[in-house]
Amino acid sequence: MIPRELIGKIIQEAINAPSGDNSQPWRFEVRGNEIDIYNLVGRDATLFNFKNRGDFLAHGALIENISIIAEHFGYEATVTMFPEQGRSDHTATVRLERTADKKENGLFKAIRERATNRKTYKAYTLTEEEKQNIGEMRGVGGEEIRLADGREEVSKLASIISLNERLLLENIVG
Repeated sequence: MIPRELIGKIIQEAINAPSGDNSQPWRFEVRGNEIDIYNLVGRDATLFNFKNRGDFLAHGALIENISIIAEHFGYEATVTMFPEQGRSDHTATVRLERTADKKENGLFKAIRERATNRKTYKAYTLTEEEKQNIGEMRGVGGEEIRLADGREEVSKLASIISLNERLLLENIVG
């Protein structure tokens, strides 16, 4: 059984996940080795949270943090998304199981250091080690991350993202 204090520490670190307007639209219930995560609908009342999509994105970042932090402490996080059929506010159940030993992960320290809307953004070039750590990450379906490197690539990407937001906001259907 995982000590309750450790679950508390994992949650305390995990809530450093980015969320719209720093709304942190989540609440937790802990049962043994499981953490149930619930969406606090309406907490992020911005246009960007159309149909709670911003909330779900924030919950994804939160769950990712829990997985990274659990691994750091020697636990594996098994995630069940939307565990209660027909209940979209219960976004996930995370079960923590002891693995061998604590595992060093370069992403653990980055959870607190990364730029979120809680602090001023600081522009800097990633180190080769940071680029390698990011390049080794894979999503559940095998997705990969590609980094925009250089001012020209970043500008192109920013233009695409800006267009995406414009299309979203100009085409919201009630």
